[in-house]
Amino acid sequence: MNSLNGVQMAERFSGSDAAAKINACLTAASSSSGVCDAHGLTGTLTATSHIAIPAGTTLLWGQAQLTINDTINNDAVELLGDGSSLVGYQESGAGTVPRADSSGFIACQPAGCTAVKNPNAATRNVDWVHITGMYLKATGSASIVLNLTSVGHADIENNRLVMGTGGGSYGIFGDTTTGGFDSTNTLIKHNEFDPQFQNDRCLHLAGVFNVIEMEQNTCILPAANTGTVCFELAKDSSGNYPNNDEFYGNDCEGSTTSFGQIGYNIINADSVTIGPNNRCENVYNCFQFPIDGSAVGIHILDPYISVSANSVVKANEPSTSQVAIDNNGPNWLPSMHFGMNDLAGRNLLGNAAFEGWSGSTTLYYWGGVSGTSINQAGSGIYAQQSSGSAPADATTQGAFNVKIGDNATAGLGVNSGCIQVDATMNYTLAFRVAASSTGINFRPGFRFYSDPNCTEANKITSVATNARVLAPANYAGYSSLIGTGPNWQSSNASLTYNNGITCNCNVTGADWQVATASLWTPTRNFAITFRVPNAYSSSSTVAQSMRVFILENTAANPNQIFVDDAVLSQGPVSPNVPSTASVSDSVSPTVYGNLTVAGNLTVGASALPATLTTGTPVAGNCATFSSTTTNVQDSGSPCPSLFTKFAMGFLSAGQAPSANNAVDVSVIYLPNIQFSKLTVDVSTTDSSTSDFYSWAIADASGNVKCSITAVNITASGANDQSCTQGTVTLAAGAYIFAFTGNATTGKIAYSGTAPLALSSAVSSSTSSSGAITFPISVPSAGVTYSGYGLPAIILH
Repeated sequence: MNSLNGVQMAERFSGSDAAAKINACLTAASSSSGVCDAHGLTGTLTATSHIAIPAGTTLLWGQAQLTINDTINNDAVELLGDGSSLVGYQESGAGTVPRADSSGFIACQPAGCTAVKNPNAATRNVDWVHITGMYLKATGSASIVLNLTSVGHADIENNRLVMGTGGGSYGIFGDTTTGGFDSTNTLIKHNEFDPQFQNDRCLHLAGVFNVIEMEQNTCILPAANTGTVCFELAKDSSGNYPNNDEFYGNDCEGSTTSFGQIGYNIINADSVTIGPNNRCENVYNCFQFPIDGSAVGIHILDPYISVSANSVVKANEPSTSQVAIDNNGPNWLPSMHFGMNDLAGRNLLGNAAFEGWSGSTTLYYWGGVSGTSINQAGSGIYAQQSSGSAPADATTQGAFNVKIGDNATAGLGVNSGCIQVDATMNYTLAFRVAASSTGINFRPGFRFYSDPNCTEANKITSVATNARVLAPANYAGYSSLIGTGPNWQSSNASLTYNNGITCNCNVTGADWQVATASLWTPTRNFAITFRVPNAYSSSSTVAQSMRVFILENTAANPNQIFVDDAVLSQGPVSPNVPSTASVSDSVSPTVYGNLTVAGNLTVGASALPATLTTGTPVAGNCATFSSTTTNVQDSGSPCPSLFTKFAMGFLSAGQAPSANNAVDVSVIYLPNIQFSKLTVDVSTTDSSTSDFYSWAIADASGNVKCSITAVNITASGANDQSCTQGTVTLAAGAYIFAFTGNATTGKIAYSGTAPLALSSAVSSSTSSSGAITFPISVPSAGVTYSGYGLPAIILH
């Protein structure tokens, strides 16, 4: 008697192993109750042949832990017809941490095996399949836990799907390249996917997988996670792609963030909705959109994007893909359409109206460009131009614009300060420009860097880094402003490194010219929408920061252009003038030009109103604060002068570093000073080019103010080195002079033995190869007489 109340009991059937008993039970069940109950099988079991579930038959699973090593069919469970189903009640499986138990599972053993599949996928489909409450596992590399190829109308719920060792495996896989049958109307809900190694994918469906609903599934990417993907929809080899699919409340997380990781990879799909409340946490890229222009109608709605994610979108979608992203959830960005933010972002450029000047040749925030050199002084490169001078501009904001060019040299221009960028987003640069002739050429340019601080050593110079101009047809802002007609540059479809201008920067493919000589338009009349380098095959080709360049490119006289009202924003720019960079809260903003305060200016922790209480401010006088009310007043006298040169100490016996890599320190007292070079006197040389020395100035807490690159001191006398921080401005007060080297041969001059207001002349910090790492530890206050007391130095 092998049945109980009409239900076939697997443990009562004879067979060479567990699978043979179960198959005998299923055969009997297919012609009787339609149910084979395997709860009576327990313990650790093995089998050498697969389980075959007939049409209209359900296998009930319990606590048996069955591993099937079928080297002929390379699978564990086969679904033979409509209604073939597998139902368990112990889906937590074995060894679940931290709630370990001995629950049952079914696993396939060899590499490349499939735990559950339709064995006849090439010739027929199987519908009305139910797989629920199961722990299913594929143990080898390149394996599949559940293959839904030619399986439709399925219900896949409350399962734990574990990919085994070796990598390149799938939790759920399907590809209609095989058979070409529809795999539609399937619910995949409340499952846990456990990938284990590189290139594993929790879900991959390619082809005609339509009206698939993915709901409340969890995929936890492993630590060995390079190339891993949570949920992926793609084309099959016949060009078919999934459509009308929905993702709701799914969770994609990574154990660690790793390069190449993707949460939701919609590389080819049509009319797919992802949202709301899909989660992306601790993964490198949350979304990858279509890789060609055939996929349309992708809608991302209110996802949860954790700040632990490296980037929101892997930027490889073409401009023809139609992707809409709307958001009311946390940690996202404003509404996006066609891959672009449709709300004007804030201006990322400082001094964008060119109003902030020191004199008439130094433009705050901007530097002069001459050939490959940037951040140069304005003389001979650019100059201040009055808005009332020819070509006169009655519509520009403020009193000035910037004149670029010297009437003799091509390739001169201005470069902005450093701007952090997101390589997944689009940017727009817009500016107003005038010239005395329509034949004067100019171009915008961009110098991209693979670090966030515009470090010159990290310039991105490869032309194959996916930095490109985007078609204005897909620009979501104003392409035709009132009263001006079309004014967006669209003829330059490339963004090429140098390309005829020696600037170490990316420029457009051809020169631009003004439409009318000696005329300004009321609004910005040139703009370029572009994407920064984002070649994700290497982190050194992904831009994290950039500088903006505006360059004239005519050598003949005249060649000067006039530029004003520049705007760089993520997404479109605002059509409004002015629209200068905003003053942000809590990030030490710098204001270029005049600061106008409407209302009270709050000063200090007391938060009292800061108002001018007495008299009229006198030009050139400093401000002061009253001792009782902290109100701003005129000090009654000019500010102290700012020194640009200062020398201290006299030449006496030189001092070498006290030991290899020791950092020797002195207290020095400086006036208000601005300088860019720090000079010492080399009294004893070191002929070895393997020995390096450096010197620096730090504040009283050991933070660097001026440091130099470690150098050899093979020549005696004045050794003049530039501060790596550029031009340095210090207020009068006490500072620390530091000297080090990886040898003790070379010496620099000090003023003999001098008093030192420190407990020691040697810092507890050390250097490496003659270079100091800041901040350094400063010895406590004390009274010491030391040969490192007063250095003989020049600041200029």
